[in-house]
Amino acid sequence: KKLGKKFKIYDNPNTRSQHNYPLIRTGGLGIFISFFFTEILILSIFKNQLSNSLDDEKYLIITLIGALITMLIGIADDVINLSPILRLISQFILCIWIWSTGIRIEWIDISLSNSQNYIFHLPIFLSILITMLWIAGIINAMNWIDGLDGLATVLFCTISLSLLIINYQNNYYYGAITASCLFASCLGFLKFNYKPASIIMGDSGSNFLGFTLATNAITANNFNLNIGEENVSVIKVIILFFLFAYPILDMIRVITLRLVKKTSPIYPDRIHFHHLLFDIGLNHNLIILFIC
Repeated sequence: KKLGKKFKIYDNPNTRSQHNYPLIRTGGLGIFISFFFTEILILSIFKNQLSNSLDDEKYLIITLIGALITMLIGIADDVINLSPILRLISQFILCIWIWSTGIRIEWIDISLSNSQNYIFHLPIFLSILITMLWIAGIINAMNWIDGLDGLATVLFCTISLSLLIINYQNNYYYGAITASCLFASCLGFLKFNYKPASIIMGDSGSNFLGFTLATNAITANNFNLNIGEENVSVIKVIILFFLFAYPILDMIRVITLRLVKKTSPIYPDRIHFHHLLFDIGLNHNLIILFIC
């Protein structure tokens, strides 16, 4: 908060704002520092108990680097207001790099059960495209829902807690530690972000949290199956959807309405679901409880 005040990094009120006064928007930096150093501390304490898989360690390092990059892009946006096009281009470049490291959506299972009849292998181009749309889509979807005090933070807590359970059940302990550190960091931030908020996470927070949860969902949701003579990592699509159902559906609804109105699908307005609930008279606590 002191840094935000010193460098005058404020979110000024506009037609979409819940507040009628400027709010410091450097909360994402606080969440990132808490998350990063807690993760390093826990990993150093439990290193001997964790898997020695080189892939697990590699994915962890990649996730931390990606989280840092998205946080820095978010800070730049908070300070100088990057254009939406420039943000999207930088996110797509990052996603292509993430895909090249092995964190990708390649084999998908679209069934509701464990039937192998609905498992498909995506061609390289389609794998890159879907991985890119998934990660960049979740980053922006989570950014778009940050419109009420505490709403995005509570949703980040909910999703990271769910991912903690999934990682643990799949014996992916690096991912479980990442999810637990995200959960705890967001929970600590909620004290300052819930109504009346004294600070908001800004793009730096929603960007890095959205990225980290999106990539964690891919690695947590990998099920090794033998298909023919090949052992592959299959991602169950239904789990990804239900983890992020609210931000995904809200984003689809908003983009559709903007296209119908013939306005830009990436420029902000006041037609998100939480705005709708607020306008029909639900109070702040009820809206967050209902959505979560």
